[in-house]
Amino acid sequence: MKASILKWIAIASMLVDHMGILLYRSGMPVEGYYIMRCIGRLAFPIFVFLLVEGFVYTKSFGKYVLQMFIFAVITEPLYDLFRYSELLSHGSNILFTFSLTLLVLYFLKKTDGRMGGRLGAIAFLLISVAVAYFLRFEYSWKCILIAVILYVFRYNKALKLVSMSLVLLADSSAVGLCSLLAIVPIALYNEERGKFPKWLGYVFYPLHLLVLVIIGGVINV
Repeated sequence: MKASILKWIAIASMLVDHMGILLYRSGMPVEGYYIMRCIGRLAFPIFVFLLVEGFVYTKSFGKYVLQMFIFAVITEPLYDLFRYSELLSHGSNILFTFSLTLLVLYFLKKTDGRMGGRLGAIAFLLISVAVAYFLRFEYSWKCILIAVILYVFRYNKALKLVSMSLVLLADSSAVGLCSLLAIVPIALYNEERGKFPKWLGYVFYPLHLLVLVIIGGVINV
């Protein structure tokens, strides 16, 4: 399975998830809500996997992390309005978590094999997890830990998938456990990029939230 297919699966899953939230607020039966949220659980693990792949193969880390952070800032008001119906909410969107995660991976890469590098990397990892947790970044520690696992064990497919599954199992809710289904398409990844509009990977997140906020406003008038 090419990276482009994984991206389409993750985007479609995320859209179904967010539509489930919107429709539930508009009176959709709870059974339909849980089904759509279960489908939506595939998105997060796949996006984290693609984030690590992007880090490994990027030709410009600075550009990669800067684009991620810029879109995190652009997305935040739309995320707040969609999830909490107000600005300056109690949480921050996943792109902030991704930006911090990229910095963790970069630090791991730069300290690998150096004297004291591992201790420094562990310290930076713990600090980053604490920052993500206290600033209420979406998926906070789970995102960072999974990304580190995928990066450190990137040459051992079985080990990284098993370790990733153990982290996902930390969510004991029935809906949360559906995220384990993402292991299947990730396991089928063939390390080929495929064709995918580069701009869509960044634009879709804030754009679809904007559309859902507008739809939600119209429905609830």
